Amino acid sequence: MTIEFPTQGELIKFVFDATGLLPTKRNQREDFDETKKKSIQTALGRLASEEGKLNERFGELTKLLSGELFESIPNVKIIGCIGEVLNDLFDVYNAVIRDEGTYLNKTETIRWFSSRYLIPRLVISVNKHLLRCNIAAENFITPPDPHWFLPTIDGNMVTWPLENVMRWAYDLCECSQTHFHYPGKNADTADVHLQQNLDNAANWLAGKGLPSLIALLRNFDISFESLRTCVNPKYKREISELEKQSIRVALLIARISSHVCRSVQQQFGSEFLAELIEQYRRYSEWIADDTNAIKQHVAHYLSENDVPPAVLDGLWRDVSDSYWGWFADKAAHLNNPLHKIISESVDGSVPEEMAQRLAEQYGKFVVFAEIEAYARQIKIVPPQDFANQLFAGFDLKKRLKITSTEIDQYANALKSSGVECRLPWMVPWLRGVLLYRSENFEEAFPFFQLALDQAKYCAGRNQYKLVNQYVELSAKTDRWREFKKGIEWAQYLNVKIRWLRDDEPTDENLKFVFAMLKKCRYADL
Repeated sequence: MTIEFPTQGELIKFVFDATGLLPTKRNQREDFDETKKKSIQTALGRLASEEGKLNERFGELTKLLSGELFESIPNVKIIGCIGEVLNDLFDVYNAVIRDEGTYLNKTETIRWFSSRYLIPRLVISVNKHLLRCNIAAENFITPPDPHWFLPTIDGNMVTWPLENVMRWAYDLCECSQTHFHYPGKNADTADVHLQQNLDNAANWLAGKGLPSLIALLRNFDISFESLRTCVNPKYKREISELEKQSIRVALLIARISSHVCRSVQQQFGSEFLAELIEQYRRYSEWIADDTNAIKQHVAHYLSENDVPPAVLDGLWRDVSDSYWGWFADKAAHLNNPLHKIISESVDGSVPEEMAQRLAEQYGKFVVFAEIEAYARQIKIVPPQDFANQLFAGFDLKKRLKITSTEIDQYANALKSSGVECRLPWMVPWLRGVLLYRSENFEEAFPFFQLALDQAKYCAGRNQYKLVNQYVELSAKTDRWREFKKGIEWAQYLNVKIRWLRDDEPTDENLKFVFAMLKKCRYADL
């Protein structure tokens, strides 16, 4: 059992897969630049192997993602809004990796992270950036259900967002599925290309895989043109530019959501997917007071001031930034009174009357989401003996004189207590420390390497000292490549490395640090 979060490489690849930007051999885009595809795959591979400056490479890939999306949907606001939402979600993921870590396996970790952090942040981010980017000014047409981008579940039947949006598009264009993709089709017609488009659409509606984004948009673009040029007046349609763009944007969002939600269903089942959908809808209701407050503030300002259209987007951005900053302050200030109530409660719950009173002061979302988060967290109980063995390992490491026998005894205690797999980094770290203290640096290094590899995506803040020690030992054993990778991971974690501290990790500075760490010894290892 592997205890870890998904890695950065796995996460960004999942995002690319969700957008459908990289066609597979089965669904290849004829005009897709193979060189560009290989370039993207190389960049993904470098992130997966954690080469280069991780924060910068992560940022480069999100910019690349936005650029590719813009080629398909050339709307700055829409692509900017999607990019901002992704950045917010990445920030939450990064913060939990750095500070909290996990003692759960990857599947359990994703499940916990999704309900505890992902959904609350997603609700805030979507609502925030729709207003901040002034998306309403684009006047896009959307399906009537305010949550059209979520699946609908009826018993064992799941209707994916892509199917909902496709059927909405047919209604918007006043066409049947058949005559949208093959206008005027009858026994006397024989257009192989339009028939293929119709067959593809039927497969997508039936849930037989998801198309690449390019294939999906191309199918609808061909349909728009076929409707315009159809010789049969009964099926001829002139779809407005606004309707076309509205459909294309909705298809993009539906494609992303369908991929994500199908993945959740495959991994965790329909019941958990339904829980997440209900959580999203509930949180959206709670945050409506906040979004309405922003809208009312802007409307009031516009009613009393003559605002040129050119600065309207800036007004929405400034008002949103100010409001959501205050929103974050409210959430921070809530901690003390809420935790006081919880600590004084017999069962750790918050009485409904008290919760309502807090909601009047701090807002529904801030209060109710935090109460739910606490309730979810206390249901996750660490394995018996986990904390004891964690502290025992650190106590052993702090002792200036430890023996191989004592480490063996600790390793056996971990194994017999059943938490060996939950702390995979502790024993190799201890063995590395023992060898380091006897100045067997070459023999120590593989243990530090193993400890860091095991700790990266599960140990949270517990790995901070380990990273410094790994970097130092890389220098002492003259491993420049490993030294740089350790520095890069430290930069990602916001860990200050001896002799570098807040300086930029330029080659000149790194060579200096490398040289100093080769010579120095530290008593706190």
